Amino acid sequence: MYEHQNVNEVTFQVEPNRNMQFMQIAMKHLPEGKAFLDEKGIELSMEEMQPMLQLLMNVMNEAYELGWEDAQQSQNDG
Repeated sequence: MYEHQNVNEVTFQVEPNRNMQFMQIAMKHLPEGKAFLDEKGIELSMEEMQPMLQLLMNVMNEAYELGWEDAQQSQNDG
């Protein structure tokens, strides 16, 4: 089943498979983000980085939804 997300009062459904793909993308870029923080003298464990990963996934979900809405609008306009 789908999980409902509220983003700026817009409700949409997050497909579990897409959520997994977004997590894989986030994990792929995590070492780069961790290196950036380490260079700045900010040391975080993987557990401490979880909220940032969730934030990144929320951003990806919102961007995906925006793209989906744009595609729907384009189909309706065409």
